[in-house]
Amino acid sequence: MLSKSDGEIVWRSKLEAIPSVFARLFYVAGLRNREGAYREAGLESKVPIGIADDIIRDSHLICFRGWLSMGLQHKTEDLRPYLASLLSPRAKSGQGWEKAWADLFRDLIPSDASLTEIKLFLNTASIVQRLVDEE
Repeated sequence: MLSKSDGEIVWRSKLEAIPSVFARLFYVAGLRNREGAYREAGLESKVPIGIADDIIRDSHLICFRGWLSMGLQHKTEDLRPYLASLLSPRAKSGQGWEKAWADLFRDLIPSDASLTEIKLFLNTASIVQRLVDEE
């Protein structure tokens, strides 16, 4: 088994291979189960499960804050290719699009985020949604 610091290095290199900050955030948030624990078999094979959970939990907050700290134009540019890979233009035109968007962003919020960060994230998501929809 690796030390926590070596596990963090391995994990960081895996995340850095994901080209979009938003895609990294989406990936890491998707590793959280219903109980709030983070599970990823590759990392768990290298460090104990509790350490893997800590590493992934920390990276979730780092990815979240990283996306949050980007400028609005950079966020939109970062998000555009990710959305294009998921949705056809027709899918964005339905009434369910706004709810799906809101649900998506809510699911990305780490449990350790502050209330201020959560509000800023959701407000920013709404603005970015409008910018992407206008294209």
